[in-house]
Amino acid sequence: MENDTITIKFDTNPSPWFNDYVELTFSKSKLQPVVDELVKECSDKDYQSSYSYNHIVDRVINKNWKEDCGSIRPFLKVIYKIIMNQCPKEADWHNGHVAAARSINSKMAWMTPGFVEARRYNDIYGS
Repeated sequence: MENDTITIKFDTNPSPWFNDYVELTFSKSKLQPVVDELVKECSDKDYQSSYSYNHIVDRVINKNWKEDCGSIRPFLKVIYKIIMNQCPKEADWHNGHVAAARSINSKMAWMTPGFVEARRYNDIYGS
């Protein structure tokens, strides 16, 4: 029987310069319906960019996440990890797994401490 748990490391420190990692364990069987719904809703679309899938991903995530649980970042990270583990090897850009993963990955990047400032600096001064 396959192990039903999935563990991620999550940085709880809001500073981009210091890390304070904790390990969080989730039940795959409880998260699988969320993953299945994300993949289904993101499938059979012909969008050209990951942000085009954001409204779909937001709707599914908001339906399955309660704000009083704390930060949504660990939830997104574990959902992303499950999606990538189940993604077919030869999946193209418009595959539901890839589309959902791209949108979630972008959301996690924008939530990362220091990312907005770094992006703004790059937009103004270049890399």
